[in-house]
Amino acid sequence: MPETFEAAVYTNCALGKGLEGVAGMQWQSRTPRADWELLAFLKQHLLYEPPEQFVQAGRPAAEFPPSMAHVFEDPILATSSGRYQGREMDGPRQGNHLTHAISTEQRTSYGSIRPAQLAHASFWLTSTPPGTDLSGPPADWEPGPIDAAVAARHVRARRGGDRMLAALVSTLADRDLLGRRRVALITRDAEDALRWLVAATLLLPQDRALEIGFKVFSMAPARSKLQVVAVHPEWSDFPASIDQDNGYAVFDLETRRHSPVPVSPEAANWARLFCTEDPVAVAEAVDLAAGSGLGGTEAQALAIAATLGRSPGPALAPTVLRWLRGGPPVVREAYGALLIEAVVEDADLPVLRELESLSRRTEYAHARPDVLLRATRAEFAAVEADPDAAVRHPPRWSVTPDFLPEASDITIQSLRTMRPPAFAAALTVAASLGVTVRLDDVGEAADRFFAGWAENSQAPYDLSRWNTEPRAIERLTRELRRRPTTRSHAVVLARNWFPRIQPRGYPAGLKTPFDQALLSTAMTHDLPRRERLVAENLPKAAADGPDRFRDLVEVLWAGTEPTAEELGRICDHRPDGVELPPRLFASLRTRVHQPFAQAADLNLWLRLSECGLLTDKSFESTHAHVNQLKNGDARLQEALSRKFDATHPPREWLFQLPPELLKAQAVALANQIFEMDDLPSAGHLVERLPDEIAERLASRLAKISEIDWPPGRAALAFYLLFRPKSSPAAQNGLTAPVGDWIKSHPAKDLKEAGERLGRVHPEWANRWRERAGLKRLPEAPVTREADPQESEPAETLLAAFKRLWSSLMRKEER
Repeated sequence: MPETFEAAVYTNCALGKGLEGVAGMQWQSRTPRADWELLAFLKQHLLYEPPEQFVQAGRPAAEFPPSMAHVFEDPILATSSGRYQGREMDGPRQGNHLTHAISTEQRTSYGSIRPAQLAHASFWLTSTPPGTDLSGPPADWEPGPIDAAVAARHVRARRGGDRMLAALVSTLADRDLLGRRRVALITRDAEDALRWLVAATLLLPQDRALEIGFKVFSMAPARSKLQVVAVHPEWSDFPASIDQDNGYAVFDLETRRHSPVPVSPEAANWARLFCTEDPVAVAEAVDLAAGSGLGGTEAQALAIAATLGRSPGPALAPTVLRWLRGGPPVVREAYGALLIEAVVEDADLPVLRELESLSRRTEYAHARPDVLLRATRAEFAAVEADPDAAVRHPPRWSVTPDFLPEASDITIQSLRTMRPPAFAAALTVAASLGVTVRLDDVGEAADRFFAGWAENSQAPYDLSRWNTEPRAIERLTRELRRRPTTRSHAVVLARNWFPRIQPRGYPAGLKTPFDQALLSTAMTHDLPRRERLVAENLPKAAADGPDRFRDLVEVLWAGTEPTAEELGRICDHRPDGVELPPRLFASLRTRVHQPFAQAADLNLWLRLSECGLLTDKSFESTHAHVNQLKNGDARLQEALSRKFDATHPPREWLFQLPPELLKAQAVALANQIFEMDDLPSAGHLVERLPDEIAERLASRLAKISEIDWPPGRAALAFYLLFRPKSSPAAQNGLTAPVGDWIKSHPAKDLKEAGERLGRVHPEWANRWRERAGLKRLPEAPVTREADPQESEPAETLLAAFKRLWSSLMRKEER
């Protein structure tokens, strides 16, 4: 072992032969680093105690029992072996004895050996060494003969031994000894005490075992500071017994009776296993449980599974799986594969799936073959038990290449005996596992399945989740194509079987009525795939000429109308000379004639016309309508390129343009009006153009700080705010800025704004004066453009204006 022990020998020395230089009992020799402080500690706890009765009787040294002791005082661990020597070195007196002690501050120096197992180890000295320099145990030291097997036989040989061992383990496991002062082992045989100590400490974690101090034998147990004392019933005045324990936990090893102590379930289980199973494996399990990072029964069950191969049972499977994923790395590497081999014995399918995932790790590779075998069988057993559940929750793992032949054999054997619903589910499971099912190997079971399936289009099977040779769709479609059908029958079949049977592309998709019906059905009902069907097949058909292109187009859109994008693709790929049925363009034609036709639809119509697809005479009126809109848009664009004034653009022409064109240019029209200096002309445009233009104009004004408004802009904002058709959005956006402008600008600016408003109508100037607190302004000539189509009398407009003004004033006062 890499760590070394310090050592020292205590015995009777002749003059000048000991470390103290005098004659008598003293430390005779030591290792270089064993200082006097350590020697004093060892002397306090570990020295041999000869039985006074034997000394007084002058019994031969060979009849004196050996001594074994151990003490822990963090960080010091020390163990000793003692022998009676008889007479002193330079005198006739009896009472000489020898104690050989070793000590360390490294727990790992003991390895997995419990201190009591050092009894009778070969490195212990039984006679005085020469000189005062001493060496510790050799690097390859071995423990004594009391191993786990010897201790287990000793306990098993005693009636009720496992129960007393469980009580002793429960007591020693607690650092407070379950509230007891000390543990006393009553026996006349030192070997008896040592074997019980070995058995008990082997069933404790090594860290705890090293902390338990003991002495065999103790002649003055009441004065000992060690936790466990072995007491000879005839050599001490020990005041406790089973019936009167005086605070001790008394274990009479001769009568096999002990003080009543609570026994933990874990200790009882360890003791039972120690006496019935391989005690070496059980002792190993104890240390594994302690190092597992778990506690209680969970740690014990995991350790037993890994060392004894016993499954922990389904209830603890989640705990085991968590540990295999995240337990201490060193412990997992040593025991993980063994644990998997134990758990897999009675694991259910969910656990087997988890184990399959875990067995991919390098440290668990040894267990993977067995996991794969059992998991594969369990997958198909689950199919037989509940096919629907197997399809809903297929395996999310696949077999490894080296296991694939065995997995294929399991799959084929399972399929040969399965009913049709389970057969389909098994195909799904096989594909998930990465197994390709060769249907010819399955034989008659496969024939029966596909024949029955062809008769039942409602069967909920999904071919896309199968992996067979030949493909399952080929087997099924072969069954369907053998049945004589008309075109209408083919359409019904296609609708029944889609999407379980997917269509073939061009040109195979046009070969039979059933293929054509499948392609049409997919275009109608499989929207995610529709784009791919169009993109992949149109170019192929176009390369074969106009007739094949027309055939494909008619099949693709037999049950649905082409979208705008699809019409564009038809235009892009059309071969020269192709003539397509007018029904393909009916929906686009309807949209083009609507009052608010979209520019995209108009442009698409023009594009289709240019590529020669709209030559049918029924489209002539639509061509004229679209050209009219196109020309109007061009003139409007030209008009917007020049600044608007009182004559530009011509009002009669502008107001006759389709509203959709005007609304499309709402921002540009609003910007033109914004720049106009002539308020009457601007107001006239606002009133006659669609309301969207006034909304855009008000929005632009609201975005500019009112401080930057010149009087003309302030007048325009006032007009938009108080016009009879003023919208709530305009009121919300302009009320505050207009008020702030009036308050912050000089009378000169207020007067100019009022004059501009007066040119629209005197009433506008008067309302401005009232709002701005000015004296009456001189009436200005009204220059507002005449509106021949204005149907509302001026008095009615003024009345509406006054009502709106009064409402706003009341809101302001509130």
